[in-house]
Amino acid sequence: MGTSTRTITIDTRATPGAAFARLIDVQGLSAWLPRSSTFRGPGIPPTERHDYVDRTPIGDLAGRIVAAVPPERVEFFQATADGTLSIGIVYAIAPDGDGATVTRTGTITTAGRLRWLHPVIVAVTHRENRRTMKHLRIALDADAARDAWRFVASYPI
Repeated sequence: MGTSTRTITIDTRATPGAAFARLIDVQGLSAWLPRSSTFRGPGIPPTERHDYVDRTPIGDLAGRIVAAVPPERVEFFQATADGTLSIGIVYAIAPDGDGATVTRTGTITTAGRLRWLHPVIVAVTHRENRRTMKHLRIALDADAARDAWRFVASYPI
C-alpha cells in the first residue's frame, strides 16, 4: 500500500462563505471546472451510499462529503469499489483581508493492483488538483467581482 499527501493553497477575493458554498455544491462542479483527461464531469446522481461519482480513467470513485463546518472546512472521501484507490480531500478556508485563503490537502492511498502505479497516480492527480484550484480561484474571483459590481450599482447616488 502507498500513501501520499499534497497541499495546494490559493488566495481569492471571495469571502470564506462564498468559497465554502462553491466547494460544498458537488453537483455544480462542472459549471466552473472544465472537463480534462482525468475529470469527465459529474457521474451518476447521488444515492444513499454516495454524494457523487468521480469518473476517472482508473474507474469510478464513489464520493461522499464526510464533514462540513461552514464556512471553514469541507472534507471529502472517495474510493473505488474494490478499495484499490482512495482519496481524502480537506479544504480549509480562512479569512484573509477582504477575501479568503483556501488550502486543499489531498491524501491518496493505493493498494492491490494499483500500488505499483502509485507514483503515476499521484503525479496525474496532483496535476489535476493544481488545475482544479486554478479554476476554483478564477470562479471565486469572478463571483467576488460580480458581487462588488452589484453593490456599486445598487449604491444610491
